[in-house]
Amino acid sequence: MDVPIDDFAALRLRHADEVAFIMGNGPSLRETPLKLLDDQIVFGGNAGYLIYDRVQWRHRYMTFADTKFITRCSTKIRQLAAENPGMDVFLPAWVQHWEKGGVAEATERYVPRGGNVHHYRPLIHSDIHLPFSAVSNNMNAGLVRPFTVTINMIEMAVWMGFKMIVLVGCDTSYGSSPAAARGTSRDTSTTHFSSDYPVGPSGLGDPRTDRMHWHYAQAHRAFNAYGVTIVNSTVGGELEVFPRIALEAVIDATTV
Repeated sequence: MDVPIDDFAALRLRHADEVAFIMGNGPSLRETPLKLLDDQIVFGGNAGYLIYDRVQWRHRYMTFADTKFITRCSTKIRQLAAENPGMDVFLPAWVQHWEKGGVAEATERYVPRGGNVHHYRPLIHSDIHLPFSAVSNNMNAGLVRPFTVTINMIEMAVWMGFKMIVLVGCDTSYGSSPAAARGTSRDTSTTHFSSDYPVGPSGLGDPRTDRMHWHYAQAHRAFNAYGVTIVNSTVGGELEVFPRIALEAVIDATTV
């Protein structure tokens, strides 16, 4: 689609030798010692801003990838960017309406780029050269359309040069109720950290955790080959592809 794309050269290796904390939105965040993230560089996505009534810190980087979330919550995304000038906000330059046959529409209509709002080129992953074709290590080329927004956060952190990427709140499960498993539940208390998590008229949508696990596995293989260290500090959950280390241990090991 012929729309403006930001140049991310200034972000390349911006955080060389630093540690990135990437926050998923799983219910385990209610059991996570989030105060340990004070003064850390934290990435977030989608309705991760709902954590702000529990913490003093704010995300340094926020990203949005889901078409339905972007179109339904565009006012909140614009407000979030305006109220947090020290936060960089990232969205795909266009969204795909899959329920309308994949019709593409410029994101500019919903959340205009400019200031601390940035648009990147969304890429379609390929199965030809896995695992490397499932992820991107070049923000200027684009970010891959993910099965979980956390993948885009990892891709950005790699581009920015972080020496270690730490996952928290990445439960990679959608609760135990049949409705939650089908994606028809409107109760987010077992699927996300907040019961106020925004959902559409028909519920959360198909979670497809199998695809999430697949994408995490590809990211682990690819970025491990590139020499990037990714660890999982989520409390519980079902994501086992990355080595686990307690958040307290990460903070102790990386604090000078």
